[in-house]
Amino acid sequence: MRKVLFLLFITANVFALRLEGMVNYGPYINCEIYNDFHVPVRVKNYEYTIRLVNGQVHRENLLCTFNCDIQDYSFKRFSGPVNSPMVFDASCSANVTRLAGPPRRRR
Repeated sequence: MRKVLFLLFITANVFALRLEGMVNYGPYINCEIYNDFHVPVRVKNYEYTIRLVNGQVHRENLLCTFNCDIQDYSFKRFSGPVNSPMVFDASCSANVTRLAGPPRRRR
């Protein structure tokens, strides 16, 4: 039974990947995710780790609901929480899954 659960766990997470993003500051704290794979990916959720001036660390996890696919070797910008003067530093990352590529032609 343990082997079956272990194999199920492994196969469920084979296509799950985590991509680090760049933070763009403006009116909102935006996360820019770059897909450096040769296949398109779909963003499931993205997470911000925000450090405030007073030393507190705030984590915010957002589900991707619209326009979540990133083509191969491309990037997409995701909107985040409102920026404030209390923000000292921020980082973001995204959980993605690879999408199946186009079918190969048989020769």
